[in-house]
Amino acid sequence: MVADDRRPDRAHIAVAAGLRTARGTRLAITVRNISLNGFMAEGGRTMMPGAPVALDMNGIVIEARIIWKRAGHIGGAFLQPIDGATLIVLEA
Repeated sequence: MVADDRRPDRAHIAVAAGLRTARGTRLAITVRNISLNGFMAEGGRTMMPGAPVALDMNGIVIEARIIWKRAGHIGGAFLQPIDGATLIVLEA
């Protein structure tokens, strides 16, 4: 059997960030892990799956969509995967 390798490696971090909604509201969140394809964060309790957002982290803004919400956490998928160099900057 081949291992299921759909989920790329995630960097476990704790970085304060902002989440901007389609209406321009900015929410404070803490990003707990990030990968080339998305992120998981604490906060953003008012966000609903399917909502378009912009993750503002370490001066970099990345367009994303909320894909899940549970127990005070949200998960977002980037509309376009980020590159490895951007991921390194975001982890800092």
